Amino acid sequence: MKLLQKQITMLFPLLLCCTSFAKMVELKEDYTAKQAPQKIVLVVEKAASLIAFEKNYEIAEPKKTAIEILPLSKFILYAINPSTKNPVIIINTEWFSQLPEKQQIFLLVRYFLFFKEGMAFSVKLFLLLSLLFEILLIIFLTWALGKKGMPNKKKWLRILASIGIMIIFSLTFLNKIDQKIIYHLNKRYRLQANEMAVKKTGNRQAAIEAFEKLHRDITNEFENDKTFWAPYKTLFQEYADALKQKENGS
Repeated sequence: MKLLQKQITMLFPLLLCCTSFAKMVELKEDYTAKQAPQKIVLVVEKAASLIAFEKNYEIAEPKKTAIEILPLSKFILYAINPSTKNPVIIINTEWFSQLPEKQQIFLLVRYFLFFKEGMAFSVKLFLLLSLLFEILLIIFLTWALGKKGMPNKKKWLRILASIGIMIIFSLTFLNKIDQKIIYHLNKRYRLQANEMAVKKTGNRQAAIEAFEKLHRDITNEFENDKTFWAPYKTLFQEYADALKQKENGS
C-alpha cells in the first residue's frame, strides 16, 4: 500500500492542472488527464447528493500516461489531492461506462463516505498507541542501559543508543506487525463503509455486482502485472462475499 500512496503522490502534481471541480470549471487538458465528461459529472453529483456531501471535490479522467504511472486508475480510485487538499475521484470513463448506473452510484457513494468519515477511528487510535509504545520503549531502554551496558555513559548517549535500538526493532519486526494490524483494521472499516453505502443506495445486488466486476477485471490485470495487483487480487471478491453473507443474515 505504501507503493500505491507513493504513485498517487507522483500522479497528482500532473493531475492538478486538469482535474475538474464539481462546479464544472473549464480546465486545460494536458498529457496525463482531461476533464471528466459531463455524463460522468452528472452521475458523480447524484452520488454526492445522496449523502449530502458539501465539500469541494475534484473529478479527473486519466490518460494513458496516468494509467502507466498508477495502474489502478484504469478503473476508479479516490485520494486527497496533496496540493489542494480536496477529495478527488479518478474515473476511467471507458471502464466506468460499462457499469449500470446503480453500480456506478454505489462505488461513488462508497468513496464519498470515505471522504466524509476520514481515517478509521480504530486506525487513529492504534497509531497513537503505537507511538506511545515506542516512546515508552525508548524510555525503558534508556533506563536499562543506565543499569547495564552503558552505566558510565552520558544520558544523551544512552538516549541515542535507545533510539538506534528502537529503529532496528522497527525495521526488523515492529513495522511488519503494525502493517498487518492496520491492514485488518482498515479492512474492517471498509466492510462497514460498504454496508453504509448499501443503505444509502438501497441496492445490495448492485453493490455485489460492482465488486465482482472489479474482481474479474483485476484478475485479468494480475496476469500481466502480479507485483502491483497482488494486494487487490481477492480484495473486491471478499467485499462482495461479505455483502452476500449480510444479505443471507449470517
